[in-house]
Amino acid sequence: MNAGATGTPPACVFQNVLAFGASVTQGTPRTMWPVYSAFVGSVEAYGRVMGTKILPGTYKSPLETYSARGYGTSPVRYLIKRYAGREGLKRVSYIGKYFVQSEADLGSTQIISLLAGADRSKFDSASLLIGVDAFYWDAIYQNCGYGNGTGTEALIPAFIAETKRLGKTLVLGTVPLENPATVRIDSERIGIPGLWYAPDSKCASSINKTLAQFCTVANNCYIADLKSAVEDLQCGKKLKLRNGEEFSLYEMRPDGVHMSDKGARYVADIVSLALEASPPACANP
Repeated sequence: MNAGATGTPPACVFQNVLAFGASVTQGTPRTMWPVYSAFVGSVEAYGRVMGTKILPGTYKSPLETYSARGYGTSPVRYLIKRYAGREGLKRVSYIGKYFVQSEADLGSTQIISLLAGADRSKFDSASLLIGVDAFYWDAIYQNCGYGNGTGTEALIPAFIAETKRLGKTLVLGTVPLENPATVRIDSERIGIPGLWYAPDSKCASSINKTLAQFCTVANNCYIADLKSAVEDLQCGKKLKLRNGEEFSLYEMRPDGVHMSDKGARYVADIVSLALEASPPACANP
C-alpha cells in the first residue's frame, strides 16, 4: 500500500483542519456505542420477524456474516494524528451533522455556509478541509442539477476554486453506489421509516463525475474514493490497510453503512496515500 508514495505532506497543511459532512466524518455510531450496536441488532431482528428479504444469490443475512469489531471514530482523527500527533487533534474543528434530518443538514448546505454564511470565518482560517462523506445525503435527497447550473454539481467547482484561490488543501469523498440488500438498517427493506435510504444512483454518479472533473491535484483537491472501496466490498473483496491487514464488508462497515474502527483507519489510509503521492503546498508555509 506504500507504492507510489513520494513524500510527507508539510506540517503547515495540518495547522488548522476543518471537517464537514455527515455521520462518517463525525464518527456518529462510535459516540453512541454500545447503544448503537444494540439498536442495529434490534432493527435487523425486527426485519426478520416481519419477513425481511435478502436479494437471492448475493449475500447471506448480515447477521450470519457480521463480525463485530466496534464502530470507529472519525477517520479525520486517524489522519491528523498520523501527521500532527495528538497535539494536532486540538486544531481540528467539526461542523458535520451527526444526524441528517433535512436539507439544512446536507453537505452542500454546509459548504454554502462556509463560503458565504455563518461559517465563513472557519473557512478562512482553515488550512485543510476534509469532507469524506460530504455529498452522501445530497445524493439521498437527490440534490442534483445534472448540468443545468443548479444542485450539488454546480457548487463543487465553486468551492474547489475558492479553496485553491486561498491556497488551502481540500479532500472530498466520492459517493458510494450502495446495495440496500446488504445494509442492516435499510428503511425500505426492513420496514422502519427514517433509518437509512440509499443514495440515488443517478445523482451519486453525477456528483462523482463532477468530482472527477474538478477535484484534481492541480486544484489542490484530493479524492477519497469511497465509491471504489464499496464496490470492492460488495464484490466480496477485502480492503487492505497500510499495515497489511485485510477486512471484508461487515468488518469494515458493521451495519453496512458506517465505518468500524478498521474502516475509519482505511479511509484515513486512502487519504494519506493521496496526499503523499502528490504532497500539497501551503499558501504561507
